[in-house]
Amino acid sequence: MSIPRKSHEMLRLNCYITSFVIAFVITIILIPMALSVSAPSNPDSHWYINMAEGNYQETAKPFSYRVLYPFLAQKLTLLTHDVRSSFIVLALVSIFLLLFAVILLLMSKTTLPKILIISLFFTPYIMSLLKEYYLPDLCHAAIISCFFLTTIIFNRWYGILWLLPLFLTRESTILLSLTIILITFYNRENKLAMAALITTFIAIAISIYISSVAPSMPNLHRVNDLLYLFGKIPFNFLRNVLGVYTWFNVNDYHHPIVILKMPKYIHLGAIKTIVFGCLNFDRPLRTLITLLTYFGTLPIILLSIVKFRRKYLNNDIWLPVAVVYGLLTFCLGPSLGSSVERLVGFGWPAFLIATPILLAKYCQDKYLLIGLFSLSFLTSWLPFLGNWIFVNPLFGQLFVIVFAALLHYYTYRMLNNWRNKGAIT
Repeated sequence: MSIPRKSHEMLRLNCYITSFVIAFVITIILIPMALSVSAPSNPDSHWYINMAEGNYQETAKPFSYRVLYPFLAQKLTLLTHDVRSSFIVLALVSIFLLLFAVILLLMSKTTLPKILIISLFFTPYIMSLLKEYYLPDLCHAAIISCFFLTTIIFNRWYGILWLLPLFLTRESTILLSLTIILITFYNRENKLAMAALITTFIAIAISIYISSVAPSMPNLHRVNDLLYLFGKIPFNFLRNVLGVYTWFNVNDYHHPIVILKMPKYIHLGAIKTIVFGCLNFDRPLRTLITLLTYFGTLPIILLSIVKFRRKYLNNDIWLPVAVVYGLLTFCLGPSLGSSVERLVGFGWPAFLIATPILLAKYCQDKYLLIGLFSLSFLTSWLPFLGNWIFVNPLFGQLFVIVFAALLHYYTYRMLNNWRNKGAIT
């Protein structure tokens, strides 16, 4: 029996109102956290403050390509008369848009209890986004949430247009763009793939043009911008994953073990020497903890569903986009920069959009859902529990790693057992 059109519209309106109210209330609750941050804690913040104050000539690349967020802050300063206040307002608007879009998406596509949906947003990921309000990460996340909301619920052609502001916020949008292009081509959505490709080229051209109009400083190493971006990958992989500290002569370095001079026939800007320091496993431990806890047990839940029911991802191209893009950025995060938590956090679409939708679609037992979400919530807060229990940081880190690994294993076994019982279809 079909639902009358008027009743359907009432249900849709109720979904909009409920999502708006929940997002608004959570945003109000989070306001004190934003106001508690008086000074920027991330060293990259001053680049965005420079741009918001109009000092583009004092901003180094690639930060000067990320013009949208500081531009909005600059214009908002005409009303607030204070750069910090402008960034706080933008952060609160961004967190509201992120919450509203994701909640509306989950309420429209799932029958998950509202309390489980809300639990996804009282996690370290959301808290860390709000604390770093000088950075464009929160704005980028808000625009991505609007992209997925538009493509999944409304019109996918309009959704492609969100790539334009995304590229002007962060150049790492290229990962999302490539994912869209490859998956749409794979699914023979050639027109959509071409639209994404053309939009990508236009967005990159606009970003380069704006950066050339407002002259900025070259990157620290004075190398080609593309080489700089790709060169960060092995550099950060060595440090964050293997614990091998490396520097160049343009950096401040300590206790060098090996110093290699660049051959004269290799010209890499200001780079003349590569410095290798001693092994330090603090960063690899922190990286492992981030991967195990930042999104709770949602990664193992997603991987389990994809393993058990991979064919269901073929029903819609946008869930695979969220899964592939999210897992790609989640895995590459430790190799893209020194702020591992921030960069791993860019994988949030896989865990806050795709995982709940897939889990609700193929899991029929509400008690299992409550158990899985509870275990994930507990896992995400384990690092804070470890710091509270142990005075010695190393013991705290080992406690978190062991406990988180056990919770991931228990979650996987739980999903496997319930699948055998028929709770997961």
